[in-house]
Amino acid sequence: GGDFFSAAGSDDIVVAVLDAAGGHVWSRHFATPLTELAPEIAFDATGNVFFAGTFARRLDLGGEPLLAAPTAIETGFVASYDIAGAHRWSYMLSDSLRSGVWSLAVDEPGNCLVTAQKWERLDLATPAIPPSRYLLLALDSNGQIGSAAGFGDRPPQPFGISPVLVAAAADVIFLAGSTDVPIDFGNGVLVPDMLDVFLAKLAIRR
Repeated sequence: GGDFFSAAGSDDIVVAVLDAAGGHVWSRHFATPLTELAPEIAFDATGNVFFAGTFARRLDLGGEPLLAAPTAIETGFVASYDIAGAHRWSYMLSDSLRSGVWSLAVDEPGNCLVTAQKWERLDLATPAIPPSRYLLLALDSNGQIGSAAGFGDRPPQPFGISPVLVAAAADVIFLAGSTDVPIDFGNGVLVPDMLDVFLAKLAIRR
């Protein structure tokens, strides 16, 4: 059901919401001649939809168009739509070289929790987060950063490492992933031999 979408580039974004019987509720197509990816999607208790990924240059998600830095390889984003398919907000993780949003979850109050990577420091957080291996961001109901944390030192090359995954339950966050640099989640530094797997349970800061 819904509209027929024709591809505009090598990879487009399609978001579709179906009812319990598999019937079409609404769908949206976001595309440019370049590459857009949105592999992550989540819902809150009221039916709001959240999705995240990366884009190359410009991405119009229904609000103010997101414009990447001219020098950026790719730029991460998060967007939210309501139960009827109307745009609520969109957030861009701006960076002059590269950024990405790799996983997301929604906590009980409806905050969007995302894991991300960014080459430069995160100035929008208070205080600013220095360049890190991983970022954990909590976006509020308006798509603004409510809290942020960085873990591990920035790698010598942008990314090239498995991203972490995030899940939220009650007042805790579970992070799992891999790292090749020392990383401290608040209970002492974990030092990998080469590329080691980690699992961390963190309290949600609001």
